[in-house]
Amino acid sequence: MSVRGALARWLPGVQRVQVRVEQDAATLTLRVRVHEGDSAADVEVPLRG
Repeated sequence: MSVRGALARWLPGVQRVQVRVEQDAATLTLRVRVHEGDSAADVEVPLRG
């Protein structure tokens, strides 16, 4: 399952605006921007290896 697919399944009413994965050395960072109605959220999750 892709990140976008998982978000669509877990958050069906939310519009996914942007999903990015960035790598810096041994750390992957998942960045997600979503909208729901008049609300917006940006989430950043570092995943260290």
